Amino acid sequence: MKNKENAKKGGRVSALDVFIAVLVLMCIAGVIVRVYVGSDGILPVISPELSEYAVSFEVKQAKASVSGYLSAGESLWTEDGTLFGTVSDNITVTPAQIFVEDSDGKYVSVYSSADIGDNSLVDIKGAASVQGYTADYGFLVNGKTYIAPNFEIELHTEKATVTVIVTGISKVVS
Repeated sequence: MKNKENAKKGGRVSALDVFIAVLVLMCIAGVIVRVYVGSDGILPVISPELSEYAVSFEVKQAKASVSGYLSAGESLWTEDGTLFGTVSDNITVTPAQIFVEDSDGKYVSVYSSADIGDNSLVDIKGAASVQGYTADYGFLVNGKTYIAPNFEIELHTEKATVTVIVTGISKVVS
């Protein structure tokens, strides 16, 4: 009689048995993912071939001295030290539009100049030659750095740091 009762109890699946089975399956799945993903935690993705693009940009209200550091052929770097691209030869520098208080206490729009005492602020428009590709979610410079029109990004030259506003991205046709 005891054997029949023990046999009936042995056939049941308890919550602990289910928990242990799920835990073992999760461990196996973790090992499989670790083998295929690798130790850096990034899934291996086959990225498209990089092509040359022209990224037009604008720098608003920079000191006039900065414009000298954005000359043709100058390398641009991201904050993490990755090469962004090189400045193209079509740089335009214009006086920046600023607002000053007039004698009536109202703010009026004027263009910056050394006469106003604001250290001559300028707006810089230009383009950079970059390597990258377009993906479903946007443009990736060097396959890593996401940019889009109206996107602000801090870039560095050898002597200056500027915040550029991306104004356009176009593929260079060879």
